[in-house]
Amino acid sequence: MKGSFVNMFKSYFKGRYLFYIFLSFLLISCSENKIENKISWQGNSFYVSRENDEYKIDYSVTTNKTSAEIGTELNIFSFPEGKIIDSFFIELIEKEVRVDGVEFCRIWGNSEKTKSMNYIVVNDCLY
Repeated sequence: MKGSFVNMFKSYFKGRYLFYIFLSFLLISCSENKIENKISWQGNSFYVSRENDEYKIDYSVTTNKTSAEIGTELNIFSFPEGKIIDSFFIELIEKEVRVDGVEFCRIWGNSEKTKSMNYIVVNDCLY
């Protein structure tokens, strides 16, 4: 009787231990969307802004730099005119991979123009 209780006790903790290892592995492997503090990019970009609960996408934009980090200012210009569309201080940088394998980053900031959280997507993001 005593031996079966000990075996059951060992089996319970072994199963629980394996469960936590599996859970940790699952959480680590599912974290595709990574948050970074500093990035650089080589590709094109587009800008998504929100004003009065309406979203607007500017597909032909460029920025005043090709690298960024949290806390720095980013100016967004229309392309090819060069007219400034918006600017913001970077608050969040997300790195992701598209279905076709292109690495891109979403750079978030509080817009000086619309006073809302907007973002620019830059393709070929280097980590």
